[in-house]
Amino acid sequence: MTIRMILAEDHDIVRSGMRMLLERIEGVVVVAECRTGTELLDELSRGQGVDLVITDISMPDMDGMAALAHIKLQPTSPRVIVVSMLDSPDIIRRAYHLGVDGYVLKEDSPSELQLAVLNVSRGMRHFGSGVMRRMLDSRESSPEQALTERQIEILQRIGSGMATKEIAFELGLSPKTVDVHRARIMERLGIDDQVSLALYCVRHGMVDPAGPRKLSRPV
Repeated sequence: MTIRMILAEDHDIVRSGMRMLLERIEGVVVVAECRTGTELLDELSRGQGVDLVITDISMPDMDGMAALAHIKLQPTSPRVIVVSMLDSPDIIRRAYHLGVDGYVLKEDSPSELQLAVLNVSRGMRHFGSGVMRRMLDSRESSPEQALTERQIEILQRIGSGMATKEIAFELGLSPKTVDVHRARIMERLGIDDQVSLALYCVRHGMVDPAGPRKLSRPV
């Protein structure tokens, strides 16, 4: 059986290593490599008979989650495996509801990714051992559960590195109001320092290494 796949990952070294790993699987042919979600959709539009897409989430231009949503809206679409450092149960659930066929963490073993490819290519869904641990062990409230819409807007900007005055100017608030919201956010999340607050934003996909990204509430 031949598995024709596209690999989308914006870090060149990581992408090269993944390609070497994937091409060790009998029958796997990587027909294209992409650095953004837009490039991924462009490649799919070429009609190369792709069976499987492996994509990161955090990519410039269009991230992997947005690309996944576009792919799964098509009448016929390839299967999709997400390979990401993002391990938030919120992000994993969002990918699941968008129709992802597999989700593997970058911290998982190479054999986990190989097994995911084989299982997904056979029509099964595969969620890696790291993903399952996060889902089982998660006790942390999601932003949507713990915070108001305004607090989420402020937290996303805090996580993106914006200063209090910048946030106040962008949202039309006073700096004092932003500071009050920050204090309430930290209280509600049980977080008592700025570094932990930033890490919370990363875990829940509220910020993207390629640039700020607004968190959307689930419908």
